[in-house]
Amino acid sequence: MVIDRVRQRCGENFLIEYRMSGSEEIEGGLTQEDGIAFAKMLDGKVDLIHVSAGLDIEEAQAVHTHPTMFLPHGVNVHYAAAIKAAGVKTPVVTLGGINTPELAEEIIADGKADVVAMARQSIADPYFPEKARHGDNMDIIPCLRCLDCLTGLHNGNNLSCAVNPRTAQECRFDRMSAPAKRQRKVLVVGGGPGGMQAAVTAAQRGHQVTLAEATDKLGGLLKFTDYDDLKVDLMRLKNYLIHQVEKNAIELKLNTTVTPSSSRPAATTPSFWPWAPPLPSSDPRSGRSPPWSTPPPSTPSWPTSARRSPCWAAVWWAARPACIWLKTATM
Repeated sequence: MVIDRVRQRCGENFLIEYRMSGSEEIEGGLTQEDGIAFAKMLDGKVDLIHVSAGLDIEEAQAVHTHPTMFLPHGVNVHYAAAIKAAGVKTPVVTLGGINTPELAEEIIADGKADVVAMARQSIADPYFPEKARHGDNMDIIPCLRCLDCLTGLHNGNNLSCAVNPRTAQECRFDRMSAPAKRQRKVLVVGGGPGGMQAAVTAAQRGHQVTLAEATDKLGGLLKFTDYDDLKVDLMRLKNYLIHQVEKNAIELKLNTTVTPSSSRPAATTPSFWPWAPPLPSSDPRSGRSPPWSTPPPSTPSWPTSARRSPCWAAVWWAARPACIWLKTATM
């Protein structure tokens, strides 16, 4: 076998992990029985047998290799469990939509695998192992299984993450998120995900932050996740952000509507709004206006005092979700 030659060349002190599909989940492909037989052939010849699933070159099966939120957490674990149950002695690794310490512990405790691998969850929060070890589960940034990381790579862009803007830009963000040289009073209007992150970022940089929310609880558009079982990962993101607001020095004002007259200096603005890019107003081929050409809301009429106030930058930038992580860090 090729693996015998690899071991011969590398020696006994070289760790070899072999990744395979427990099943390719496609007609004419490797079945679960084939996967078990192949694992038995590898038994004793490698140090770890890493059991995935699917066939990456087939889009319909690739979702098992990189499970989305539409599949159960730990969707591939049963393939690893079957290999262990077949008597394979080499430690078996499992993976596939596993993004909580509780699920990882359960898999190990039940003997379904010897090692749990997490790729996307480690991108969302590189400190996942440390936080889990110390029991700080509520401080773990949850992976949404949205595939934003893979989409960027497949499109030729940099690695990115929908819930962690620091991904692949750690050095840049370390410079930008250093403690502020001047403490400011910051008002963030709107307790949705954008507003909460803006408030947390400003507070962590040393500013005196007030977060105003018009309703009786935080969450914004993510409140619906309390009632949608399919969006449990989004609910974990909402709860994570709420926890971060609670643990940081942020003055929270619920049931509070902010207007120019109710707070000075302040201005009425949501924590985000739909925004259209400044593209041409008509399609040169048809002369019709494209669907994205709807102009964004007009810029609020900021009072002169508000333009000079310490809180204006936070209120203004909290209105653009794409800028929240970056712009609040530059204040």
